[in-house]
Amino acid sequence: NNIFWDNRAGNFTGSTVAGIGLTGDPNTIRYWDLGVADGTGQLAPTYSVLQTTYGTVEDNSNLVNSDPSVVTEYNTTVSIQPWRGNPRFVDVVMVTVDATPNALGDYRITASSSARDSGSNGQAGINAPADDIEGNARPDGTAFDIGADEYSNGGGSNGGGNNGGGNNGGVIPFTTALDTFNQRNGALAPAWGGDINVNQFRVVRRSLAQSRAVDGGTIWWAAQNFDANQDAFMTLNIIKRSTRRTTKYQGLLLKFKGDTITSPEASMIVVRYATTTGVEILTQAPGQPLVLQGVLADVTFQNGDQLGARALADGSVLVFKNGTAVGGVNVASGPNPWPYSAQGGRIGVTYNYRAGRFDNFGGNNYEGAAAASVSSLVIDTALGLPAPVVEPESVTGEIEELEEEFELFMPIVSN
Repeated sequence: NNIFWDNRAGNFTGSTVAGIGLTGDPNTIRYWDLGVADGTGQLAPTYSVLQTTYGTVEDNSNLVNSDPSVVTEYNTTVSIQPWRGNPRFVDVVMVTVDATPNALGDYRITASSSARDSGSNGQAGINAPADDIEGNARPDGTAFDIGADEYSNGGGSNGGGNNGGGNNGGVIPFTTALDTFNQRNGALAPAWGGDINVNQFRVVRRSLAQSRAVDGGTIWWAAQNFDANQDAFMTLNIIKRSTRRTTKYQGLLLKFKGDTITSPEASMIVVRYATTTGVEILTQAPGQPLVLQGVLADVTFQNGDQLGARALADGSVLVFKNGTAVGGVNVASGPNPWPYSAQGGRIGVTYNYRAGRFDNFGGNNYEGAAAASVSSLVIDTALGLPAPVVEPESVTGEIEELEEEFELFMPIVSN
């Protein structure tokens, strides 16, 4: 009941790796899913999806070269960096150039997957698990599905289809973030779009993301679109205080559409927090400026708190603090109704200042009870910004902690 798909075996030619499908490689891709390290014996999978039978004992229960049709695949590539090679031309290092610390694919199966109802309920006296990796009961159909995920015929956890995963939970946070930023310092993972230059956003301390530009910037998770009912969340690690002269925002983007944040076709919902204003919920229609839809003036966040937001197809926008709903507003009603609530889009992060830090960014399609809408919460729909807190400026001002990482690669020559 396993899926082995699109694994490849190449050979080093001195300047590249042949046979794994790199750009410009004329060689046939060599697929190889399973093997034994010492070269003796063969593995014997059964009731599994395989790209190829090479290196295995063939069994009629397997589905060979039958695409499992997962929600989202993720491919990476490798490169040979000359400056990382030993000057004596031994121990050359192959470097994965666009891998990220988190699995960017969504490997749950879709409705068209060959893995559906093709598995076994047990082998050699050992029963298959009664639930899948997400805790959903299995089988859900005429037989067990192959793989760790059981497709839900009623929608369920697979309801996101090719627009991202689903979520049956009614609260934030989820169990898995889209990006934990646990990688080497420098550029964000390639799944991000927007202001991704290292001078705008970058990874610091091998575990956090930090805004870098003086006026901040906006980034979004470009790897997936999400449905009309969607969630987003992040942990606010460093929140800079606003002053009488500068309001410093950090926030979430929902239902974003557009090539850039300033493009004429851009539309979005913004849920942002500042120490002097509380939480603001804003919308933007194509060709229009941001419109303030509501304010949660009494909601405060501290370093380490999680900011979450949920945007529903009926126009409800809910705000969460550490997993608990604290208020919201319906952006489809009121004096400036936003007409795009029934549409989906991307989720992301926005800052308007330098040196803000965040971690554990994530989000998903929300498939919980429709009753969990803004009507059940205490809402402050007052328009207009709360008066900023007037406080004396520090004599020295804030010291903004900015980090860089420099690495020196030195060849080691031994006789």
